[in-house]
Amino acid sequence: YDIWESDSQGFGTDLIWDGEARRAFQQLKQELMKAPALGLPDVTKPFLLFSYEKQGMALGVLAQSLGPYRRAVAYLSKQLDEVSKGWPGCLRAVVALVINIQEARKFTMGQKIT
Repeated sequence: YDIWESDSQGFGTDLIWDGEARRAFQQLKQELMKAPALGLPDVTKPFLLFSYEKQGMALGVLAQSLGPYRRAVAYLSKQLDEVSKGWPGCLRAVVALVINIQEARKFTMGQKIT
């Protein structure tokens, strides 16, 4: 089901909620309920931290290897302080990393973070 095609008149027009749209919505709900979005942290394994800064927010994903895959165990987001928000992007990224490490430690219980 292509939501954009059903809204071909442009932004702000009514969405046609027909049988096909209902079926697509039900299928989407079923797919989202199949697998959990987050895995439970395993403190016997090392953690991977992916961090970035966007619009004054420290954003990150804490993950662990699960076979050949990486599975998210936590999504992190915290606002930078007002002083840090005024810094150049490279320094905001460093601040975001520090904030994300501090938040990730709540899940890692001293285990290595890379």
